[in-house]
Amino acid sequence: MEANKSKTVAFVFSAVLTISIIGSMIVIAELVPPFKAFLNSITGHHWVTKSVFAAVLFPLFSAILYFVLGSEKARKTLRADNIWAWSLLLVAVTIIFFLVTIIYYVIQYLSI
Repeated sequence: MEANKSKTVAFVFSAVLTISIIGSMIVIAELVPPFKAFLNSITGHHWVTKSVFAAVLFPLFSAILYFVLGSEKARKTLRADNIWAWSLLLVAVTIIFFLVTIIYYVIQYLSI
């Protein structure tokens, strides 16, 4: 059962990290035009670049965290057995970045 908990927390924590990074990229790209241009230059469109980053980061973080959480000390430090807390963190991070993005676009729409 411990291996399944480690896998679950590794995936949930990977999702939290990936959403945080991609959400930050979305906000920064809208506020800093040169960053958006940089993302465009990588794949031709900023959304494609963010999608590629997400497709690479999630499995990478999952694999790294799975091996890190194999250590009892790391599991205790990260409270890896508390799947409920990690799930709540995932929901909270997702909602925060969703709301920040929506608020930004509403402000942009109203300022036209």
